[in-house]
Order: sequence, then C-alpha cells, then structure tokens
Amino acid sequence: MQSDELLALAEIQQRIDRTLEASPADETEIAWLEARHRTTVSNADGSADTSPGARHSRTVIVRINERGRHGSYRTAFATPGELASAVREALGLARLQPDGRDVRPISKRGRDAKAHQESWDPAIAAPDRPDLDAVLGQRLESDEQADLETVEVRSVVANSRGLRRRAEVTGATLRVTSGQQATAGRAASSARRLAKLDGGDTLERARGRRGSSRATSSSLPEAPYGLVLSPEAMSCLLDLFNRHALSSRSFREGTSWVAGSLGHQVFDAAFTLRDRGEDPGGLPFPFDLFGARKRNLDLVVDGVVRNPAVDHALAPVLGRPVTPLAVSSDDAFGTHLFLEAGALEDAQLAESVGEGLWVGWLDGVECWDPATLAFRARARGVRRIRDGVRGEAVGELLWEDRLSRLFSRIAGIGRRTVCLAMGDDALGAIVTPAVSFPEAMGVVGNG
Repeated sequence: MQSDELLALAEIQQRIDRTLEASPADETEIAWLEARHRTTVSNADGSADTSPGARHSRTVIVRINERGRHGSYRTAFATPGELASAVREALGLARLQPDGRDVRPISKRGRDAKAHQESWDPAIAAPDRPDLDAVLGQRLESDEQADLETVEVRSVVANSRGLRRRAEVTGATLRVTSGQQATAGRAASSARRLAKLDGGDTLERARGRRGSSRATSSSLPEAPYGLVLSPEAMSCLLDLFNRHALSSRSFREGTSWVAGSLGHQVFDAAFTLRDRGEDPGGLPFPFDLFGARKRNLDLVVDGVVRNPAVDHALAPVLGRPVTPLAVSSDDAFGTHLFLEAGALEDAQLAESVGEGLWVGWLDGVECWDPATLAFRARARGVRRIRDGVRGEAVGELLWEDRLSRLFSRIAGIGRRTVCLAMGDDALGAIVTPAVSFPEAMGVVGNG
C-alpha cells in the first residue's frame, strides 16, 4: 500500500464519483473497502508491545454491465488512473462474455443505510494505542497475557444508477490467556467500542477456565462421552457451518449438506441460527459488499433449515429473492450470526453431559469433507468433566467429527452469549452461548 493512513470517506466518494462519470460502460458499480489494524500485546512482565506500524488493507471491486454482458475486476489500488484502469479491465472481461450471459442487476437508489450510532469509537481511531490495563480494569498476573486488536473500517458503494452507501466503523477484539501451556484458560470477546468490550469479564472468564493440575492423557474419559463447547469454540464451528452449508457458493457447487433439506428439520429443535446485520448486540454493519441494505434472515429455526444466502446466480435456481449478504462477486453468506441462547448456566451445561470434556478453544479448524460437514480441529484449554463437574486440565487434543451429526443432538444451550469478530476486517460477528452435546464422535485423542 502507498500509505498506512485511511482515506477520508469524502475523498473515497469523490474518487468513485469521478470514475463513474468517466466510465464508458452501460452500468458501473464500485465497492470500496479499506481497513487499518493495530495490535497491542501485554507481556507477562507487565510491559506492552505494539506491532510495528499499522496494517492497512484495501479492496476495490468494479462491476460492469455492458450490452447484456457482465464483467468484474478486483484491485487494491486507488489512484484515479488505477481506478480508470480497473474499469477498462472489467469492461474488457464483460466483452469477452457471450451475449446475455450472467448479467447481474445493479441496485437502484434506495433509502440510506447508516451505521449504528454506537459503531464508531474515537478512542480506537486515536493515534495513541488503547491502554490494556485500562481495558482489562486491572494489571495482569505474571503468568497471563492479553492482546487487543483494533480496526477502523471505511466502506463506500456507489453506482451509475444513483446508489450511494458509505459507512465507517471501528472494532476491537480482546484475547486473554491465563496460565501456562496446556492448563491455561483462554477467553475472547469483540465489540465496536472499547467501553462495550468488558475486558474485566473476558479476563475473569479466562481465569475461571484454568486447569487446577498438570494435564495428563489419563484424564481422558472412556468413550462415548459428552462434550461442552465454550462460546469461543462454538463460534468456530458455526463459522464453518455457515460457509460450507449455507453459503450461495456451496449451494451452486452442490457441496452443501443442507441443499436438499430446505424446509425440513435436520437438526436438534433447540438449534436456531439467524443473521441479524443491524443488531447492536453483535458488530452491526448497514449494508453488504454491493450496497444492499441488511435485514434479518432466519437461517435455521427450531432445527428446520429455512434459508441459505442467495446471490444473483442462485436466485433463479432456488426461486428465492437475493439476500443482502454478498461478500464477493461470486459468493454470499451470513456475516452477523446469532445462535439463540438457552437457559443453562455453565455449571448446568457440565451437568447435562455428566461425564466428558469441556473445550475452551479450537485452533486449525477445517472442513475436509463439505458433503458430510466432516471437520477436524485442535482442541485447547480442555478440562475433564466428572460427575457433572468441570475438573482437571487435559492436554491438547485432535478432534474429528461431523457437524451434520453434532448439531442434530444437543444436550443443552447456555444463557450467556459472547460476541466474537468474524473475518479480518470486523465487518461482522458471531454471537453464541456455550453448547453441550451428549456424545462426541470420531477421534478425540492426543494431538
């Protein structure tokens, strides 16, 4: 990038307007997204490190409709000359298409979509980094560490039909580790403003998840056994499910496990998942990548698959309207997921499985077979559950299972939810409670 400084919204809008005026295409649309990330890490000795400089990212997508043909071009450059070049590239790609193929509607002018009033925090955008002790409300212990990632995002979408959308938001994600190695407790949370982050609660959750003894493989229960996933672990699985089962691309490519189950109950009746883009309880954002105003969408209700994300290519196939969930030129999926909470406290979730494992964190989550939603992950911060009580620490584990089976049998859902950023630019989030399952399947063994 040419600079680590974000362009002002007015400057972005001006550059886009000039490019639209000069475009020779029948219809032109430009989506502009840029973000600046900064990270502060607190060390065990009480010092704080900041990453060298800020990390700046920019994406500009130009979409063209020309004589019944569509072209799209993506770039990270933003000078007037580079924008004009991007228009020419998109126009050239459109002219290579056969007549009438893949023409995508460009949105007309509509009611303005503004960012939620609590979505911008001057403290995050200020030149000085936030003080981690102030965010946490106290100093860390010698065996604890925290990192705070903040982001400023500016987005403008405009087209030759008069659509103008613009928004700037901030975000912060706090991650805390309390303890050392396998017995450590971990917790995280995200918010648009530092005041909403509740760093003290995140720190206390991490401390409450510490193991009381050295982790040993002998702590593994005999199979079959139950499983309790923390909100942080559950958010990883919901993200996987969303992208591989409910995305427009997974439906078009025929890899979605739920593609043939619309309107049918295939999951536990306690499983209800919605996308709520303007809900202040998450990380609200007013429009999708191409300026469509966000609205609530039921994805799964009482275990019944209600809706996937639908883009322009999938809409005629399913006979359903396009959903305002575009994340790229050829994909759409929910970016503001809310798993409906239950009524159980943490202790009651452990009681609901009796014997099993409590998992605080998942790393390296991957879906290796989308057709069955089979996945593998490395489980960390694992604790043994004995007689319904969370106890000693267990070493890191390699877990393999299928979401299609896991979500079909739920033992209990927690009352408290945690908001965690989805994606690098904090444009959305997953809000979820802890969830317990009566039986883990596949391989849960030493990693």
